[in-house]
Amino acid sequence: MIDFTCSQKALKEAVGKVVKAVPTKAQMQILENIKIDVQDGGVVSFTGFDLTTGITARIEADVVMSGTLLINAKVFNSIVKKFPKGDIHIYSNEYLKFTMERGETCFNIPALSADDYPEVERVHSKVQYLTTSQPDFKSMLDQVIYARSTNDAKPILKGVHFDVEDNNVFNLVAIDGFRCAIRKELVSSEYAFSFTVDGTALEKVSSLLSSDTNAKITIEAQKNHAQFRLEGGADCTVTTRLLQGEFYKYKNIMSSKHSTEVTIDTANLIDTLDRASVLVDSNAARCCVECEFKTDELRVSISSQKGNFSETLGIKSSGEPVRIGFNINFLLDALRAVPDSTIHILLNGAINPMIIAPAADRFPLPYTHVVLPVRLKN
Repeated sequence: MIDFTCSQKALKEAVGKVVKAVPTKAQMQILENIKIDVQDGGVVSFTGFDLTTGITARIEADVVMSGTLLINAKVFNSIVKKFPKGDIHIYSNEYLKFTMERGETCFNIPALSADDYPEVERVHSKVQYLTTSQPDFKSMLDQVIYARSTNDAKPILKGVHFDVEDNNVFNLVAIDGFRCAIRKELVSSEYAFSFTVDGTALEKVSSLLSSDTNAKITIEAQKNHAQFRLEGGADCTVTTRLLQGEFYKYKNIMSSKHSTEVTIDTANLIDTLDRASVLVDSNAARCCVECEFKTDELRVSISSQKGNFSETLGIKSSGEPVRIGFNINFLLDALRAVPDSTIHILLNGAINPMIIAPAADRFPLPYTHVVLPVRLKN
């Protein structure tokens, strides 16, 4: 049995967070529920779990009786959203009849025992951890997660790699075999460490992050699990299994050698490619766009069964002219992840990757996007 009173606002926020971890098609029917854990210290925890990723949110409450039970996540979330604002009295009896009431509003729904609900693994060691602001971490995720693989052939590449170096440089990396995205930040961490987190779990983390610059996130890891503790709003923790295996040696991708260097307006290039994409055949495997870099101009062209397109852009360039092709969707994804209005493009002939980096030198170099070329027909 449980008995507590809490605010509708806090309850709505907490349930809205944990429901993200409740599977729509559960391997076990019990996972369609949210676990409610009422504690004597005046804290109520809500947990959703899909056997891979668990989200737990905690709120303060006036607790009369502690205990645990399960409630159907979909029904509970719908009720909480529509409940009148103010304090809600929530309690259950020995027959697992679950009641929510405020004034003249009352819901009675069945609950389940929590005895068979699987436990979410906890990260007990803080040997590997770092703390940063939630907006900064969200910015990092948004700039790399597009480049993770969706192919089951190499499961490790379906994740995003966390790599903290000895000099407190935090690298966030995603690779799918055709492109690579790297985002760096300086953080405070006592140790160098690395691990890889499934991209689907990180999308859930991203959806929970606050835009408040004072809100912090602590990222902890041990052998098999990572934990993301969000401070600010409803106290929330996301725990997920790590992907096992050796991540690609991403630093080998970055070659210091380049024969062509270009400075270009990011928005102008995106607009041009966006116009060109109208003629891309949706069934084409490569969606190839041709980019011809000449002295202080870039000619973008595309030829498909739908027609032909060409447009010339002004650029600042040095080095050798080069004619090179790219998957237009991959190139647009990389450019749209760039936060700067002006970028550097580094090229080394027509068969080596394009490197996109900031136009201004900074340490650490905050982002690098790499896109592999497509061979053009002569």
